[in-house]
Amino acid sequence: MRKVLLLRMEPGATSPGILPGERKSFASTERTTIAPMDAAHFSVENVANDEASVQVGHTLFLLSRSALSRASAYFAQLFAMHDPSKGELRLELDPSHFQSLLDVYNNPNNLNQYNIDAVVVLANRLKFCTVFDSCERYIAEQLPQISVMHAIRLAEQLKLSAIKQRLFDTISIDVFRSLASDEQYKKMDAELKAELLEKWGTFL
Repeated sequence: MRKVLLLRMEPGATSPGILPGERKSFASTERTTIAPMDAAHFSVENVANDEASVQVGHTLFLLSRSALSRASAYFAQLFAMHDPSKGELRLELDPSHFQSLLDVYNNPNNLNQYNIDAVVVLANRLKFCTVFDSCERYIAEQLPQISVMHAIRLAEQLKLSAIKQRLFDTISIDVFRSLASDEQYKKMDAELKAELLEKWGTFL
């Protein structure tokens, strides 16, 4: 499977990539149109030279090398060491998870309870700092409104101790009463379950 993902250039941009201080969309599931710009600053040749092939699982992504390097310290280092003449970069990752990561980078509102687990792990692993920050805020502020146990599990997994403690302090007796049927609680390790049960004891 082949996915074409290119940087969308803004009018007046002087080079490919994300403008300083801004976060611009650099990927989509279709080839993006390049916005009009000063030909002295950018050309079709620049676009071709900036394109990088990244094989993720069985899916080939065509990405902007410069934009991806700005978004991810991991890719910046990878591109610096990679010889394009030897073929595309290969990553043994789930391509659907990688696509979700790009989607959230383009728009943090794409983050939800169904993709947060995969996105935050990849953002951490591939050093997408802005995405990881978005995930951290989502875990602290939005996810607890849907499932406080899901938020606590991720806070523990990611060692976000301050967030985890704040979430512990918000747990109500009604939440504890439903623990036995809570799917997120069932996914927790024994140590975290013990912490929760100790907290429950304060209500008794």
